[in-house]
Amino acid sequence: MGTGAFSQAASGKRDVTVTTSSDENAMLQLKEAQDDDSWGGDSGFVSYDSDGKIQFDIETNGAGVNPDSTYYFDDILEIGVEGGLGSATNQNSANTGGQYEITIESAPGIAFYKSGHKDFHGNVTDNDGREPLDPVDGGSDDTINSRGKGSSASQITELLVGMRVIEDDLADDLWVKINAKRLTSVQ
Repeated sequence: MGTGAFSQAASGKRDVTVTTSSDENAMLQLKEAQDDDSWGGDSGFVSYDSDGKIQFDIETNGAGVNPDSTYYFDDILEIGVEGGLGSATNQNSANTGGQYEITIESAPGIAFYKSGHKDFHGNVTDNDGREPLDPVDGGSDDTINSRGKGSSASQITELLVGMRVIEDDLADDLWVKINAKRLTSVQ
């Protein structure tokens, strides 16, 4: 009596396509904060290298930070998720989208904090002050929605991020790791 099941299988060779895009245009978008006259910001410290990777250059508007100092650079970065990360089959569907948990880890001496949110139309919806985003720094994650076709104007779709620099704690090798974890199932 057969059940229609099999005990072993092997599939043939398949094609895989992976496209690389710049940080500001990728699925997880890392963009220089937009100074749109409705919100300030220190985005002058952000640029992109020749590969489109975002970089933070604190020497851009001066020679650097003072010894024994702490600096805050508000609204230096915007983080968003385009079209529903992980739901490529639904990119054009009204159901595309979902919630993502954002955390940021960084080298000693620099820390990133939540400074606000933007809605689907790019309007700043709140100013959260300087709540850390790095669990090591006593912070927590933040949740945003992807900018899927079905997003509504009231949804928080971008996270405004600031950066704190503590000169005494700066490591020789500076790095930043931004994590986006999908909290909702793929639709």
